[in-house]
Amino acid sequence: MGHCQIKKGIFKQSCKQSTEYSCIYCGIYFCIDDGNIYPQYAHVCKQKKCVFKFADLQSHKVWLKETRTLNVKNNCGQSNCVSHLKHTCKDCSLSFCSNHINFFRSKSQTELLLICSHCQDRKKIWDK
Repeated sequence: MGHCQIKKGIFKQSCKQSTEYSCIYCGIYFCIDDGNIYPQYAHVCKQKKCVFKFADLQSHKVWLKETRTLNVKNNCGQSNCVSHLKHTCKDCSLSFCSNHINFFRSKSQTELLLICSHCQDRKKIWDK
C-alpha cells in the first residue's frame, strides 16, 4: 500500500491519497481518481504514455486476431494483400510477403531482423 504519486495542478503536487493501486506500465501508485482499474489486475494511471500503451495493447489484440486469420489462409498479414507468405516478423511472429516486411540490422550488426510495419509503429509508443 502506498500513496498516490500522480502530480496535478499548476505546482504539480501529488494528491497523496492512500491507495493499493500501482500502474502496470510505470509502477507509480495512483488513487482511483487518477487512473483506471481494468479486469485481471490491469491498473493503469492517467499519465499519457501509460494510457497510450494500454490503448495500443487493446488495438494490437484485435490486429493479431485479424492477421492470424489472413495467415491461416496462407496470405500475407497485410490486409488486402493476397501475396503468399515469405517472412516472419521477429516481434509478432506473424508472416508477411517481401513487400510488407522491413529488414533491419541488429544492434550488433551480426544478424538481419525482420519486423512488420505494425510492430515497427508500436515501438514508438513502447520505447518511451
